[in-house]
Amino acid sequence: PETYAVYGGDMGYPGIPHLRTPDELEDYLRSATYPLFGKARAGSLGIGGAILLNCEGDTLALGNGQHVSVAAFAAEIAQYLGDGYILQQFVRQRPEAEASTGLAVGILRIVTVLTGKGPEFYYAVWRLPAKGAMSDGALGDGIEGGRTGALYIDPETGRTSAAGAPQTSQDPEFVSDVTGAALLNV
Repeated sequence: PETYAVYGGDMGYPGIPHLRTPDELEDYLRSATYPLFGKARAGSLGIGGAILLNCEGDTLALGNGQHVSVAAFAAEIAQYLGDGYILQQFVRQRPEAEASTGLAVGILRIVTVLTGKGPEFYYAVWRLPAKGAMSDGALGDGIEGGRTGALYIDPETGRTSAAGAPQTSQDPEFVSDVTGAALLNV
């Protein structure tokens, strides 16, 4: 995805605005073109991941349905992610995937093993965001108590699979906490 601005830290990127203070971040957010995705420049677990849908006046609409003031958002980024925060293009998934995960992007993870013949496919999973989450982070439950999870991807068909569990789309284990949609055979 295209990077539009970077906040904090000592290092900027050529040709991309480097916002150095919370006031500069606030000004940028009030004038930005939306939607955006924000994330920590370093780290993992989805910490700081935020879908920013729009800004009306001094209020940001987030992808989890919450609304927050621009000043409060900038202050939280400055306090917890001052070493670097990236604002970039918000990427949409295919409609079939979004029907299962909502706006938060579920990430495809492909695991390989190094053998004597070189890297070989081992397995692939689709990481599912929890209800209320704005990324697929590995922090456990989402802010609304939803479960993060993963479904195996059948390498032959590319379809989701429960890998050994009963293959029923009515099983609550295989229904999205976010949308209520069946998760198998997507």
